[in-house]
Amino acid sequence: MTLKKRTLLFLLIVFQAMLRTGSWLFPSGPVLGADTIPRILPWPGEKWENAVDLTSLDPSLWKRNLSGIYWNSRTGRLWLANNSGTFTVLKFNAGVFEKEREYPVGGDLEAITQTDLEGDSVFLLAEREAEIREYGIKDGQLRQTWSLKTCLGDLKNNGPEGLAFIPDEWLAKGGFQDSAGQVYNRSAHGASGLGGIMLVAIQAVGRAQAGDVYAFDLKKDGTWTAVGKYQTARRESCELAFDAQTGLLYILHNIDGNTLEVTDLKSSPQGADRRFTTLREIRVPSRSNIEGFSLGPAERVGASASEYWCFFADDANERGALRWFSRFSESGQGGPFPF
Repeated sequence: MTLKKRTLLFLLIVFQAMLRTGSWLFPSGPVLGADTIPRILPWPGEKWENAVDLTSLDPSLWKRNLSGIYWNSRTGRLWLANNSGTFTVLKFNAGVFEKEREYPVGGDLEAITQTDLEGDSVFLLAEREAEIREYGIKDGQLRQTWSLKTCLGDLKNNGPEGLAFIPDEWLAKGGFQDSAGQVYNRSAHGASGLGGIMLVAIQAVGRAQAGDVYAFDLKKDGTWTAVGKYQTARRESCELAFDAQTGLLYILHNIDGNTLEVTDLKSSPQGADRRFTTLREIRVPSRSNIEGFSLGPAERVGASASEYWCFFADDANERGALRWFSRFSESGQGGPFPF
C-alpha cells in the first residue's frame, strides 16, 4: 500500500472514530485526564416527548427558569428550585404528581437537596448570592446561610448551579479524598456538622474553574471548611445528583449538546487540583437549556430495587419545563444506567 493510500486510510479511520465518539459534532469534547472516556452512551430511557410532562402543574411559574430538582423517594416528594426566587414541592399520590406547596423565599435559586430524607428542612443553592441556604419545610423559614463567596469569588450569573449532599457512609465507601489526596471519610465537625459534605457544581464558563465541583464541610453555625476542588469531564457543570443506593454521582453538563457524567467519587491528581474519575458519559435526551436533573428509586408498589425514575428541568421550557422518565433498563454494573 502506498504512503498516499495509507494516509487516506488513516484519515478515514480517524473520521469514523470522531463520528462514533461525537467529537466531530461536539469539537470541544471531554477534557480527558488520567482516564479516557471511550464514547458518549445513548440515553437508556424513553424519548423526551414520551416522558410525562409535568409542566401543567405550575405553567406560569415554570414558563422560564426552572432549574434544580431533588427526588426524595422515601417521602414521595419532588423538590424544585426556580431561579425567580420560589421553590416548590410536588407529592406523588395514587400514581400521579400533584403540587403540594410553594415557597416564595426570594433569591437566584438554582439547586435543591436534603441531608435527612425524613427531616424537616431543605437546602437551596443561590447562584448570584453564592450561598447555601437551609429552610424549614413546615414553616418555610430561613434557618441558616452559608456564604461561599470567599472561596468561589463573585461569579454573578456564571457561578454555582448544582448541589448534592454526600453522607459520611458514602464518603468512606467511595474512598473520597480531599484536595491534598488524604482520605476524607466523614465530616470533620462531628455533631456540629451535617453528617457529610456538600458538593457544589460551578458553571464559570470561560474561567479557570469552569465545570469544577467544590466540596464543603458545613457546620450548623453557618461556617464551613473547604475540602477540595475537583475537575470534571467538561468545562461547564449545572446540576449534581447523588444516588445513595449505588454511591454514584451524576454531573449534568449543559454544554456540548448536554451530557450526564457518572463518577464513583474517586479522584486523581490533576495539576494543583484533583479530577473525578469519569466512569461514563450519557447523552441527555434533549439539546435545550437543560439545567436540572435528579434520579432515585421508583415510588410505586411492586417496584424492584433496580427500577429508577429520573427527572429533567428545561430552563427554556422548549418542549416542557419538567419531564418525568419512568422507564429504564434494569440495573447494570453499579447503577441504573447500563454500561
